Amino acid sequence: MLRSFLLLFSLVAILSAVAVLSPTSSQSELAEHQSSLAGLLTVRSPISSSSGENSNDSAGSGAAPLKMQDLVELAQRILADMRANLHDYRGVLVKHERIGGKLGAQTRMEFKIRNPSESPKSGLAAYMKFTRPRSARGREVIWIEGQNDNKLVVHEGGMLNLLRIELAPDSSLAMLGNKYSVTEIGMLRLVEKLIEKIDRGVDLSQCIIETRDGEMVGDRSCQLIQVTQPRSVPGADFYIAQVFLDTERQIPLRYAAFMWPEKAGAEPPLEEEYTYLDVELNVGLSDSDFDPDNPAYNFP
Repeated sequence: MLRSFLLLFSLVAILSAVAVLSPTSSQSELAEHQSSLAGLLTVRSPISSSSGENSNDSAGSGAAPLKMQDLVELAQRILADMRANLHDYRGVLVKHERIGGKLGAQTRMEFKIRNPSESPKSGLAAYMKFTRPRSARGREVIWIEGQNDNKLVVHEGGMLNLLRIELAPDSSLAMLGNKYSVTEIGMLRLVEKLIEKIDRGVDLSQCIIETRDGEMVGDRSCQLIQVTQPRSVPGADFYIAQVFLDTERQIPLRYAAFMWPEKAGAEPPLEEEYTYLDVELNVGLSDSDFDPDNPAYNFP
């Protein structure tokens, strides 16, 4: 009888841990999700496009408008610099994704990330602690590339914190309610994915590229780069994409993508957004920061 009881509660914990990065939320939590970035961003929607030609809103100094090749070269420079100089970082990530045509709950988590290294040889390491929505509060997730059979180590918060769960990051359970695997987390991977989007052979010659300086993400001043594809062409996966680049540190603090509206004149629907707040760079994270037995964590 006792064994059956424990197995039942273990099953409950497993089922509630499977949506590792995108838990569902109740109707009463929606206002909390929608306001979680209030006051932290100066831009949350697409900026007004110009009349069909590339433009640079910050070009009062005479700077030439950006072209697609300029964006590719900029992204490649940022990626090379991050690979060479960004060893680790921590902060808060707020993410919002549309999955299966439905915009899910906003998720907020504290994170620590250590980038891959050649000397000594190590893979990406990530720790996450969820603070929103309330249904996920207290959940902790650790993933270290190439270790623990490449599986996530997860536990729930509150009364469901009964045991550690191990899940393959690309398993159907771990991917339930998630657009991307946890292996895609981090600013380094974000820049890599942006380059992939540009480099996938889609005709981007008609894109409208706009920039605007002085936009804020949290307390950081950023350059907003917005790319608009006026027409939906084969292979294109966004109508409008925005990247907010930390002006001083040259790291991407926010990415948002919007799809084509169903009706002319309607607001373009948000497809996905990822916002990094309170980011501290090269803080010297150690193996203990990615160890479930760290006494500062709450793994059972």
